[in-house]
Amino acid sequence: MGSGNDSDRASATCHTMLATKQDDGLFNARLSASRLELSCTREGKWQIDHRQNYLLDGHSEGPALVARHQEGPALPNMTD
Repeated sequence: MGSGNDSDRASATCHTMLATKQDDGLFNARLSASRLELSCTREGKWQIDHRQNYLLDGHSEGPALVARHQEGPALPNMTD
């Protein structure tokens, strides 16, 4: 859906669907929205620093998270 990259920090926003097989075909068992905040390690590998997941089940949190797909990565917490 969307991603942002700012040198050694990146974000990704997407949705996922879990389908299960039943006698009469496939059934959408779960639909969720996810956002990942990533950073690049000194070794050049990307790691997940923060992950948010919300079910897309009629509550407002899931669509609000998907709507953030054009945002870039969150700034690091400077108080750590």
